[in-house]
Amino acid sequence: MSDQVAALPTLKPPFRQLGNPAAPCKGRSACTDVVGAEIVRRDRGRTITAGAFRRAARPGDRTPCAGLTPGEFLRGLRAFGVKGYEYVARVTAGDVLAATERGVVCVGVNYGAYPGRSECQVGGKTDMGFTGSHAVSVWGRRKLDGRWIAWTRDPDHHWDGTDANGAKAPPYDRMDMRFLARAINALPGTTGWRTTFAVLRRA
Repeated sequence: MSDQVAALPTLKPPFRQLGNPAAPCKGRSACTDVVGAEIVRRDRGRTITAGAFRRAARPGDRTPCAGLTPGEFLRGLRAFGVKGYEYVARVTAGDVLAATERGVVCVGVNYGAYPGRSECQVGGKTDMGFTGSHAVSVWGRRKLDGRWIAWTRDPDHHWDGTDANGAKAPPYDRMDMRFLARAINALPGTTGWRTTFAVLRRA
């Protein structure tokens, strides 16, 4: 697949969840739906809403304020023609970044351990009160000054691009790989998750 990092700035606007009128539960639980919509746009060249992804992933949704399970997420991808993705448990940050060579990756993180703006080279979280399980999209890596740098998109921003503190929501996050690893490795024990996980395209 062509370079994900190079494609990232061209896919605008970033999809965001908070207050999103086209997302279930006003976006509160829509991180997985937003990541799914990002993958569909990148892989299929089709723009859909988080709500459309949810309807495909969980038809007749009776729990709109609960995020998608990995199985439901995969159902949503298949409904929009995205092929080759699967759920993988016990992943490392290295596994996730290597898989970006084959497509955008959905990875679970503990948001309390996700890097803020002081730790990111670009972007970073602004929702400091949320410390639960969360999903972000991972786009690629580059080695800069001897360190692997990761590019991600975090859906936990206000849908119109302006966060609650008045700051402009970042178009993407760029961070040292160790901060992504910290967030991934902190997931087990968060809201019932026992292992790290990702939904990615296998080699």
